[in-house]
Amino acid sequence: MALCLSPDARRIAFTTDAPLVRVLDGETLETVWEDTAGAPCHSALIAPDRGELILGHIDGLLQVRDLATDAVLGRWIEPGQDILALSLSPDGRQLAVGIGRGDIVLLERDGLQELRWFAGSTEGTYTVAYSPDGTRLVSGGLDRRVRVHDVTNGAVLLALDEASSGVAALAFSADGQRLFAISRLRFGPDQLYVWDAAPRARDGR
Repeated sequence: MALCLSPDARRIAFTTDAPLVRVLDGETLETVWEDTAGAPCHSALIAPDRGELILGHIDGLLQVRDLATDAVLGRWIEPGQDILALSLSPDGRQLAVGIGRGDIVLLERDGLQELRWFAGSTEGTYTVAYSPDGTRLVSGGLDRRVRVHDVTNGAVLLALDEASSGVAALAFSADGQRLFAISRLRFGPDQLYVWDAAPRARDGR
């Protein structure tokens, strides 16, 4: 399931575990359009600079849809791999995609051409997020390790192992100096972690 809001709050988009994508009017909550075809979505985001909804499906299909009309503007696919996480770079030119086997792929925003691949979580990359300056990408998943990557080559600049369970959400602070993570426990409350995001003198894996 996924939920996202357009920057102007005029559109709300959500997906469910059933094959349903629905876009609502942000004021009236009336349905603008919905799609019940295809595989369910585990990830979604609304591009802040364009009226586009980006969807990641469990069958490996990534779609860019027009938020107003539902027209398909672009497609990319990695067959058989659940698309678990999406993040748009601050300049809007790249899209980071986390997939079920743990890899991360960076795509050009226009045309969805592959730029580079690198390794993320060993048990599925469930969350990815760009730093505010777009030079780093943080990833996390069920292996409990948080990795901060150099966007240009995928090198791990920082690896953090303190999370007690799978990492469900990640974000940088507005100045890029701190890193926030939510670790989701199967039983008990979720846990919030806050780290210094600067690289450390250690071997990242």
